[in-house]
Amino acid sequence: MNGDSILPILRRIWYHVFMPSNHHEIEHLAAALRTRLSGVREKLHRFGSEKSEAETRERELLTTDFYVQPKSKVENRKSKIRMPGFCVILPTESCMLKCRMCYNWKLVDDPNEVTLSEWIRFVDDLAELVDEPIEINIGGGEPLQRLWVIDLAKHAIEKGFTISIVTNGVPLTEDVVKRIGDAGIQKIALSLDGLTAETHDKIRGVNGSHRIIMNAIKKLSMWSPQSEITIQTILMRPNLHEIPGLIDFVNERDDVKALFTMALMQPHHEPHDELWFEREKNRDIWPQPEDMPLVDRAIEALISNAGDGKVGNPVSQLDAFRGFFHKPYQFIKNDGCTIGDYGLHVNSKGEVFICMNLHSAGNIKSGSIKDIWFADSAMDLRGIIPVCDKNCEFLVNCYYEEESSRAFVNGQVEN
Repeated sequence: MNGDSILPILRRIWYHVFMPSNHHEIEHLAAALRTRLSGVREKLHRFGSEKSEAETRERELLTTDFYVQPKSKVENRKSKIRMPGFCVILPTESCMLKCRMCYNWKLVDDPNEVTLSEWIRFVDDLAELVDEPIEINIGGGEPLQRLWVIDLAKHAIEKGFTISIVTNGVPLTEDVVKRIGDAGIQKIALSLDGLTAETHDKIRGVNGSHRIIMNAIKKLSMWSPQSEITIQTILMRPNLHEIPGLIDFVNERDDVKALFTMALMQPHHEPHDELWFEREKNRDIWPQPEDMPLVDRAIEALISNAGDGKVGNPVSQLDAFRGFFHKPYQFIKNDGCTIGDYGLHVNSKGEVFICMNLHSAGNIKSGSIKDIWFADSAMDLRGIIPVCDKNCEFLVNCYYEEESSRAFVNGQVEN
């Protein structure tokens, strides 16, 4: 993190001057600016920069010209908003496993979860909003704890959507898999975080979870042959050494379509912490300096199997993973964040997020997604998002855009 981190704060203050919404927000931003300015020399020194660089950067930042669209152009901006490019919904956020990188298992069942009829109405409204049917990713928690998810998926497919369900495999009994097949669900992503049972079960916190995934592949191949089976793996310290073998496992199986990987993110259901990877409690999952050769070998193995191979991530994203592990402090993107232009995320309570690190834009229980997408609350969020300076792991994972990554360029981590 360097002097660049001040620039988004100045932009956000300028934005709120022209589009005032909350005086507390302005005060908060001003305080953040003072903190960043006072600490910039210390941060630059921490990452090997010289004092003179800090002084030069401060002068540049304080004389920079900023331009923000005034309030009178809001309607024009609305006309230029892209429709959602993909959608993630969470029927439930609870889970029966105890994954090391996630605390969803600590949640109790919520009586305020969105009901099946409310989700169906959401799907119908979404079909009217988008220019053409998109992919709806059904995640969690473990979404198949709510077996009506299969009925919801079938309804969405009838509306023209592509459905992918991410599961840990536990609910996939013979009966459930047959229902998945009958519904015509196109994609099933199985969470597999280790080639061996020892590694996977340790990460997932429940003995036997590796065996469950292996059995799930067989069941899906037998009773839901139209479903593309993919493996979803989170790259982290405990499994880096097994990534080459996991690639071989996928390559050798005709019943597995692809391997998709993600870089480790801050464990779910913790308050946002920009330095979470430095915390002692996360040392066992975040790669340490001595693990960087393992990171590089894992990424190179993935890159060599991307493109024409079975690794589904683009090469540029895999390079971004490497840069993120080497320099997690460095902002991931060249330009401002574009999440607000195309991502749609709805949690189990019905709250609609166009950025998971900001507040909700509305709730599908009380409003139509067609109205929420263009609401003033959503527009305000879109004004903040492009100048946000959080080094958010979503940018390198779910919301990755190929042209925007700068974390690893031409084989070298950027300074």
